[in-house]
Amino acid sequence: MKKQTIGIIILCVLSISFSIYNFSNGQFISKKEEPKQKVDVKKSQEETIKDVEIKQDLTEKIKNLEGSDYCFSEQDYENGCLYLQDETKNEDLSFLYKIYSLIGNEQENFIKQEAKIKWKDRIYSVEASISKQKIEEDYQKLYGKPEKIDFELINDDNYKILYNPSDESFYLKKSKKEKPKQIRSYFYKYTSKENEYYIYTSVAFINLIGKSEYTNYEVYQEKEHINLKAEGIYNEIEHFIINQDNYKEYNKYKYTFQKTENGDYQFINIEKL
Repeated sequence: MKKQTIGIIILCVLSISFSIYNFSNGQFISKKEEPKQKVDVKKSQEETIKDVEIKQDLTEKIKNLEGSDYCFSEQDYENGCLYLQDETKNEDLSFLYKIYSLIGNEQENFIKQEAKIKWKDRIYSVEASISKQKIEEDYQKLYGKPEKIDFELINDDNYKILYNPSDESFYLKKSKKEKPKQIRSYFYKYTSKENEYYIYTSVAFINLIGKSEYTNYEVYQEKEHINLKAEGIYNEIEHFIINQDNYKEYNKYKYTFQKTENGDYQFINIEKL
């Protein structure tokens, strides 16, 4: 009888063990065979921008951003201050930098107008003007901030722009001196992802050297003016360009813009790659 009882107990133990094993194994197989979620690779990748109008619009935006010869750094550049840091965000740029760069790049829309403008008991010789309305519109499109533009702050004796409140226009002063440092840039790739747009830029840093007048130029790979890449006499500086053939020799940067509901492309940041 005892032997029969022991046999029944062993059978029960084996049956329970087998059931547990099957359940566990089934769970393992179930987990192993559970299909993985598919990752939409296309959504996570940047796509090349082929639309010519979009590329032209973005190019114009960058020209407005990099074009000011008002520098927020001690390294006084004619048009390259934006590239002196490893990253610059929209909020990092001062009001004066933003407004001066926009005005400076609107010179083709200036009305030639030689005149004398009085500001705080001083007389300034000016050569062209542009309306405040035009600059305000471009400012809001590029930076997307509904801030009040302080036009009184613009009239700095150290810069070439003068604001005249009587006719609500900006004027270009005469006798602008050339600055000893500038850049050349080349936009080698345009991409987008969702509502963000990216422009990849190659930049050469130029130093003009001389005594009473700039007599020649040197072109460097880095902002620190190391690794000399090209040089020549100053009168031939316009012959130096960055293009498809040599852009890989220079430092690379990436601009990021965000498309708004109004269809504008607002500047987010620029970073060194």
